[in-house]
Amino acid sequence: ANLYGANLYGANLSGANLYGANLYGAKISKCPIQIGAGMKWWICITEFHIQIGCQIHEAETWFKFSDEEISQMHGEALPWWKENKDIIKALWVNHCK
Repeated sequence: ANLYGANLYGANLSGANLYGANLYGAKISKCPIQIGAGMKWWICITEFHIQIGCQIHEAETWFKFSDEEISQMHGEALPWWKENKDIIKALWVNHCK
C-alpha cells in the first residue's frame, strides 16, 4: 500500500498488517508500533517515520524540532511532547534494532 499523501487522522489501524507498505518512499520491513489507548494523539512508529496525530515526519526530524516548531503543530503539543518525547524516542530506537 502506498500511503503517500494519505490523511490517517482518526484512522483505527489496530490489527492492520502494514508489512511491506510504502510510507513516503520508505519500505517498511517491520510491523509499525501503534499506540492509541490513553494518549492524546494516535502514534505510529516505523523505522523511518513517526506519525503523531496528523503530523508525520522522518523520525530523526521529530527529535530535532525546536520548542517553537512543536508549539506551532497544536496548542497543546509542547507540554505533551516534553512529557512523551523520551518514551517515543526510546520506542523508535528499540524498534530500529
